[in-house]
Amino acid sequence: MKPEERHELKENSLMIWLQYKLPAFLKKNGSYLILAATLCLLGYTLWNKRQQGIEATHSKFAEELVNAQPGARNRLLKLQHLVNDCDVPAICAIALRDLGNYYLTAVNTGVVEATTSSSSSTTAPAAMIRIDPEEAMTRAAEAFNRILKNYPDNILAVGSAKMGLAAIAENKRNWDEARRIYQELVAPGARTGMTFAAAANAHLESLSALAKAPQLAINIPTTLPATTMPSSFLNELHVAPPTDSPPASLPVNGQ
Repeated sequence: MKPEERHELKENSLMIWLQYKLPAFLKKNGSYLILAATLCLLGYTLWNKRQQGIEATHSKFAEELVNAQPGARNRLLKLQHLVNDCDVPAICAIALRDLGNYYLTAVNTGVVEATTSSSSSTTAPAAMIRIDPEEAMTRAAEAFNRILKNYPDNILAVGSAKMGLAAIAENKRNWDEARRIYQELVAPGARTGMTFAAAANAHLESLSALAKAPQLAINIPTTLPATTMPSSFLNELHVAPPTDSPPASLPVNGQ
């Protein structure tokens, strides 16, 4: 058979199929085709709606994280809400890092924001209450350990968490534990990167000197020290001598 004849035969077969077999096929299976198309369209619509919901959730929690940066009003309450409610792993890991660093700062300041029901508003300023340094370190360690357990692939949060845990170990004069953590950060192939490795290496170099230094009390006194200035001098400055009780705005142990 010549090529021209084969081409003509194919065209005739296609015309016959389009003219006779296609209408019959559509008549027999048209309802199934319409159903399949409808299901595909419905599936795409639901998938698209879910993606939009995920993006909206990410944007919401990202904005909350920005609003809980240092200096923000009621920062502790905002961070706690993020840690408890956020379902975006990357944002939750950073919120835990910031929460741990918040309590590390409280080790030195001795105060945190109150998060009781009476101060649940995120717009009104929170009252400040005293916190024991040991409790502050415990809460910081809890936040850092949650990062290592639940978000081991978040390099930024993991590096910060390990540095925080090492700082806690130093405060407790647990030099071996601090050295072990710093060595993890400087080890070849450490996933936390060069920035944390450089910081850890600097701490390792000073660790021996710190171990030999005399221990300093880290407890924040609950009473203000008495002044050494004479009362007459304070009267001239119109300043009342400090008392032995803490100021009313800083209740001891949250009372």
